[in-house]
Amino acid sequence: MNWDALRTALLGIELRDDDDTRATFGRDESDQGVFPPALVAFPRDTGEVQRVLRACAAQGVPVTPVCARTAKSGGSLPVQGGVAL
Repeated sequence: MNWDALRTALLGIELRDDDDTRATFGRDESDQGVFPPALVAFPRDTGEVQRVLRACAAQGVPVTPVCARTAKSGGSLPVQGGVAL
């Protein structure tokens, strides 16, 4: 995975990779554990969502859609790392 190329492709979209953000978006209300993504993207509209998905697909980076993280099943955990969206 070329993270520099991915970041370049996503210029203008808020991206975070600090430990606190990654840990927050790497868990939900289940007891499945913590799976921090490498990067968390905060797109503002559908166009930015499309850019994130296309750029990740081009780089072979897994994407996990994450919302309120209140699920009890672990279904929105980024178990393969990659980008939490």
